[in-house]
Order: sequence, then structure tokens, then C-alpha cells
Amino acid sequence: MTRSILLISLLNILCGQILTQQISLDGTWSVINGNGSYAASATVPGGIYTDLSAAGILTQDIYYRFNDIEYRWVSKENWTYNRTFEVPESLLEKQQIFLVFYGVDTIASVYLNDQHVGDCENMFVRYAFPVKSFIQAGTNKLQVKIQSPITAAQERSDKQAVEYTVPPACLPDEYHGECHVNFLRKMQASFSWDWGPAFPSVGIWKSVVLEAFDMAVLRDVTIRIVDSQNNWILWVDLILEAESQTSQISGNFSAMLRTDKNTIEVNRQDNILANKLTPGYFNTSIALEIPKTEVELWWPNGYGNQKLYPLDVSFSDSYDTSTKSMKIGFRFIELVQDTVATGTGLTFYFKVNNVPIFAKGANWIPSHVLPEKSAEPERLEHLLESARITNMNMLRSVSTEVTQQVRHLQHHPSIAIWAGNNENEGALRDNWYGTSSDFTRYKDDYVKLYVDTIRNATWAQDISRPFVVSSPSNGLESEQEGFVAQEPGSSFYGDIHYYNYDDNGWDPNTFKTTRFSSEYGYQSLPSMSAISEVSVESDRSLETNFSQYRQHHPSGNDQMRNEINQNLQLPSGLTDTEEYPILIYFSQINQAMSYKTETEFYRRSRNLLTSDGEGLTMGALYWQLNDIWQAPTWASIEYSGKWKMVHYFAQDFFAPILVSPFVTSDGVLELHLISDKLEDLESQLTIFVYQWNSLTPIHSITSNHTVYNASVTKAFQSDLLEFLQTAGCGDAEPTKKCFLYFTLTSLDGSDISPHNFLFPQSLKDLTDFTAPTISVADISLASGTEHVFQIPT
Repeated sequence: MTRSILLISLLNILCGQILTQQISLDGTWSVINGNGSYAASATVPGGIYTDLSAAGILTQDIYYRFNDIEYRWVSKENWTYNRTFEVPESLLEKQQIFLVFYGVDTIASVYLNDQHVGDCENMFVRYAFPVKSFIQAGTNKLQVKIQSPITAAQERSDKQAVEYTVPPACLPDEYHGECHVNFLRKMQASFSWDWGPAFPSVGIWKSVVLEAFDMAVLRDVTIRIVDSQNNWILWVDLILEAESQTSQISGNFSAMLRTDKNTIEVNRQDNILANKLTPGYFNTSIALEIPKTEVELWWPNGYGNQKLYPLDVSFSDSYDTSTKSMKIGFRFIELVQDTVATGTGLTFYFKVNNVPIFAKGANWIPSHVLPEKSAEPERLEHLLESARITNMNMLRSVSTEVTQQVRHLQHHPSIAIWAGNNENEGALRDNWYGTSSDFTRYKDDYVKLYVDTIRNATWAQDISRPFVVSSPSNGLESEQEGFVAQEPGSSFYGDIHYYNYDDNGWDPNTFKTTRFSSEYGYQSLPSMSAISEVSVESDRSLETNFSQYRQHHPSGNDQMRNEINQNLQLPSGLTDTEEYPILIYFSQINQAMSYKTETEFYRRSRNLLTSDGEGLTMGALYWQLNDIWQAPTWASIEYSGKWKMVHYFAQDFFAPILVSPFVTSDGVLELHLISDKLEDLESQLTIFVYQWNSLTPIHSITSNHTVYNASVTKAFQSDLLEFLQTAGCGDAEPTKKCFLYFTLTSLDGSDISPHNFLFPQSLKDLTDFTAPTISVADISLASGTEHVFQIPT
């Protein structure tokens, strides 16, 4: 999964207001393909698949059955977007006129009144073209000619291959995608992935504006917050743009922060010379002194409030004013990489406001394969709220271009760290793509791109937070080894990705002890309601062409079935169609139990430091939070927003306080009390033993314990067989007859941890098991979206 990444918890959107003369060019355009055989009305912001669907040219949902292939022809065409617009005489009186595209996907040439004004080649970059010499009063004609991304990628790959090839040559066949997307600065998932389809879209996916002013316009604002004893020093950096030949600008520069108590403002009249390295750009800074008593600290989810304060920044001259507004927070953040007590390796964890944070969360993927649909507010709000209420405090996500996007995002206190790439260090060292025969060349390219270019570009815009060249990596150790470590997946440094589809995911003894696990996971099938949206009845079995085609992870369906068979007994004698809904249910049980087991393993390892230096785990981010379409994936939330079983489990396994049981490889039952809280709590622990054929416990024991803050405490230990035999589960095979249930309460009896459970034996091997008869007697609305289900027992 090659991508630049960043880690986030929650994002706000930078907004700006430019009080110059503006004409919005959003709205209705037209679009036509290269030979004129397809033409339609188009909407900007938007994209070609959305436009052709709205026009009735694409008659089905793009995700329906095999439409990623049926509609692939769209991506192989060149498309031209057209519109006309009116310009008043008054606008032409301005000294400078820019045509600004905030997002064009991807390889495009722009023409105004049949004259070429510029090219686009990065869908994540804002392009501002000076057009005063091309614009006219009255009617103007604008064209954006976009090349097929499939063709453009192939051309760039062929050109590079003359000297040497840049891998990967193509995607695995199971992805059903297109090749060489790494040669385009385009959403990499649009050419397909193991969790999503290929829809290599084109279009004008963000706004278009014609703007006119006399001197300069405020383009970007970045901030730096420096601790200065009793004050915060807020440095506000302004980036302004004018035509490239402009050598100096003058005007009033202003920054104003509104706290709950006061308004703190600085105004300065100044003359600024152009940036010599980037003609047409101008830089200046304003410093505001903020008393610490005026503002609250910002905290991650679960540790305090996410208090934000409005910051307004402006530039004005005699004729025009342009402003930017954002909300900022005040906090310290650091990535701690200290030598561990055993002397083997380094720690790897985050401190926020000097408090060590155990990172709990997931990896975020695009919420839709079409860029214009991936930022729908309702969809994003639901996903972020689903993360928040399941006690997550960190999301790991894909970033894009460096300079403009770092400027755009860096004011958010929620961003913890930048990383230059995902998995490329390990891919290079472990020869994923056959590069070992020319390792030196590819390593030189790796350092040139991710260190000399991306890291330096990031640092130029933001030095307020840490940067790692790759994730996963060995962090500082990778840097010491020339940025490509001998063992990038070492347990003693940095973060790891860990996937194991062969061993039993319900057995905690199979997992790798690590400092920080930034990817791990297991697939499950989506619900029948999700599959039904995009299939016909004859598609709905695991053995059909549809199900095999929809599974992009090589051997994924076989792996899911094997994982299920390790712990659950599938009914025999069923047809493939009859078995399918059971496979869906069992796959989600397996996924939920595996995520629970692995996540609790990482959380229990917070205090653990083995004699050989492993442990001190401080992060568990599973792959992945959300789905991009209806298919078997690692997600905990389906494409529709419906929670899978594992997301309900996440509310418990990410709880701030958790009683967590497991059985060691030596057959010892251990019970640990995990706390992310910052204060000690007195508690009462109860262990219940149940037989599988009764709802009444046959044995229980209770003991009092201190739950220590930000720590893990072993509260109970016993030989499992002896414990179950003493509890009354019988001398012969007691693990097959009983299970354990755990509660942790305050001394007044109120729960302080989710209840937990332990199956001493694989569920498929149970004896004395009574098949339940379950029915739902009543469903009532409790409040909001919460419902109460009554199930007779």
C-alpha cells in the first residue's frame, strides 16, 4: 500500500475569504470526449463518472456487479470540459487577474479564448494562472482538456523505462486495475487496490475562480506556536502571491486571535520583497504573545477537550483586502525515541502536553473512489464520530502533495506526525518488487525522493511536529542506517505492520511484541444488505464469479474460510447459496474476535519489557476503519456507514479502562487491568465461571485492586485447568465445558470497564453445549439512535 501518510485524530477545514473582485466558475459546464461520440452537461466541482451518470450515459451504479470493468472505457478517453462566462469592464481595470483551479484531475491543459494559459499535472495542487493578457470584457470561453490517466501513466512509464524501470510494473491480477499510477500525482487508489476498485476518473473536482486585484493576494497561512514560560508566542506566517514579475508589495498585515477572554491583535504596515527562490511569492511573519491563562490546552480524544480558537489573518492595500480564517489549538507534541532500560532498541510513542499517549485507532482510506464524493460532509462526520465514540484517539491517513497540503493542514493541532511514505522502506529492503539486483540505484532514488525532497519540503513548511521518512520504519535507527534499515520491521524500534492469516487470530500467543503497531487486521465479508445493493441473487455465494472477482486480496476468500474453521464449525450439507449468509456472519465473528485479541495483546504490552528488550507497546491502529465499496475487506465500517461486528467490539477493546484476560502458551490464566486514565482508581474485580448449558454461574471470586494510572497491572494468575476444575467444570476436559466472564467495578458497584470474557477452548470443540433458541420479543427507541432489544431467556 504505497502512499504518503499522515496521522490524525480529527480535522477542521481551513477556510479563506478573498475580498478582491471574484467570479466563481463553479456550476454548469459541458464535457465531451475526444471523438465527440459522448457529450453531456457537467458539474464543477465534479468528475466524469458523476457527470456521465447524471446524464444517463452510465445507467447503473458504478459499484454494481462488474461495472468497474464495464465502465473502464470512460478512463481510456480524453475529455474536454467547456464553459463560457461573462466578465465586466470593471474587472479588467485591476492590475492582476488570475484563473485559479483548486483541483484538476489530473493531466490537463487549460485554454482561455483559445489561447493556452497553462498545464496541470497534480490533482492535489492549486494552480493559479495569470490571465490578464487573455481575458476580455464580455463573453469568455474556457476549456480544460484532460488526458486519459491510463494513457498518461503508460506514456510516463515507457519514457522512464528507456533508462531503467521504476516498480511496480503493474498491480496483481486480482486487483483488476490499471498499471503505472505511481507515475501520476493522482489518487493512487483510483487505479485499484486490494480494498477497492479501479475508477481512474478525470474532472475538475474542486472549485474554479477568476480573481482580480491590484497588488497581491493572501494565498496561505501557516503557524508556529512556541512555549515561552507564561506565554505562548504565536508566529503567523503569511504567503502571498502576485504575478511573477512583481518585485515588491506593500500594505497592512494583520493577525487577530479571539480567546474566551480577550481579542489579541497585531497590525503592521510593511514593504516586502519577492521570494528569490519562488518568483511571484512573498513571505512575512507576525508574532502574537498569548498569555497561557487566556487559552486552554488542546487534548486528544479521551484526555480532555479539543478547544480551538479563531484566528483571522489579512492583507490589505489601498484597493483590496484578502483574508484567511482558521481555528487553532495550543498543545505540545513530541515523538519519544529513547533508549530502553535493557539497552536494546528505542521507545516509540507520543507525548501530548507531556502526557504519554497510548495511540488507539485505525487506518482511514478514501470514503469513495470518486474524489468529488470522498469529502461529502455527512459521510465524513459519521465516520469521524464512529471513531470518536469507540474511544479512538488516532487515525492514520493518506496525504497527497507536500508543500501546499502541509501549508493547508499544519495549523490543525490534531495532526501528530508526518511520514514520507507507507511501506516503501520495507519494500526496498525486502525486495518486494525485484529491486535487489540494482539496490544502490533504487536506494539513491529513495533517499532523493523521501529525504532530500519530501522531508525537506515538509520541514520548510512545518517544524512543529515530528517527521519519519517511512511508516513503518525503525525511526531514528533507520536514519542511522542511511534511511533503509537492515530490518525495517524490527520489534525494537519504530512501528510495524503485522498480518498473519495462517495462525489462529484468537490466540494472543501468535502476535509479535512491538513498540507500535500501525497496521494489523483480518478480512470479513460485508453484510448481506451491503452485498445485495450491488449484486443479483445468483451472485451470492463465496464460489461465484462475482465473489471471486470482488475479492481483490490474493487468496483472501480461502484465508477467511480457513480462519473461520480454526474456531467455528460451519454447518455441513448446505448448498453454496445456503452457506453464504452463515459465512458472512462467521467471518464477522472471526474478524471481531481477532481484532479484540490482537488489540488487547498490544494494550497489555504497554508496561512489558522482556529480557531481550521487546515490549513497551504504545500504539494499536488496525487496518482499516472504513470501506470504499461493498466488498470483503479489513474494514470495521461498511461503505454505507453500517458498523460491522468488530466496530461494536472496538468500543470495548479501546475502552479507557479494560479488564483483559488471556491464557499463556504454558496454560496459565492471567488477568490484567489496563488504564489510560491519569488517576488511580480503586476497583473490585469479579471472575465468573459459566457452563455452556446454563445462564447461572457455577463459581465466582471477587477481589479488590488498585487500577494504576496510565499503566497495566497483573491482577490475577492461576493454572487454567486447575482453576476450572476447582470451579466445578469437571476433571476431564474442563476447557470444553466452561467459559469465563469478568467484571471490574468501582467500590460502589458501578462498572468502570466493559465486561469481558474468555473462551478457554475453540468454540468448534465444545461439549455440553446447548443450542439456544433466541428470538427478539420487542425493539423500542431509547433515545436518539439508541434502541433497546428485548430477548427472552
